Amino acid sequence: ERRNTAGNIALTFAIGRAELDPANPENEIQTKKLQDDLLEIVNGEGTSLKEFHITGISSPEGSYQANKALAKRRTEYAKRQITKVIPDYMMKRVYQNDSSDVAEWSEVAEILKDTLPELADHIMSIVERTKNRDLQFQHIARLPEYRSVIVHTFPKLRRVKYVYKHEVFR
Repeated sequence: ERRNTAGNIALTFAIGRAELDPANPENEIQTKKLQDDLLEIVNGEGTSLKEFHITGISSPEGSYQANKALAKRRTEYAKRQITKVIPDYMMKRVYQNDSSDVAEWSEVAEILKDTLPELADHIMSIVERTKNRDLQFQHIARLPEYRSVIVHTFPKLRRVKYVYKHEVFR
C-alpha cells in the first residue's frame, strides 16, 4: 500500500539568512513533528520511505535573483534539519527532489484583499502591467502602505512545503 503525505511547515528564518530564528520556539516544534513522522516510517515494521521532496519559498521583497538563491539555501538548510534524524544510508535510498521558489506579489494581494481590497487591487495592477519582478518590487516598495502594512504579510509567505511517499506492507 503506497501512501502520500503532503503539508506545509512555517519555519521562521533569520531575515536574509538561511538559519532558523532561534527566538521562535515554533520552529523546533514543527521540525520535531515532521522528524517524528519520518522516523516512524523508517523505523516502523513493514514501512519504508520512498520519496521525500521539499520546497522552500521566500518572500518577494528585494532582488528576485537574491531571493531565489536565499530560498535555495533555506531549502537545503531545512532539509538537513528535518532529515538529520534519519541515517545517511537510509536517505540515500530515498528519491529526493528539492526545489525553491519566490512568492509572487499576487500572493501579497491575496492576503490583503479581504481587509484592504483597494491596496490589493493596486498591487495586482502593478503586477499585471510590470512583468519584471525586480521592477514590481521597486513599484510596490514606493507605496505609502509598504512599511506599515505590506511588510507584515511577508512572514506568511516564507514557508517550506514537503511531500513524502512511503509504503506500508501488510
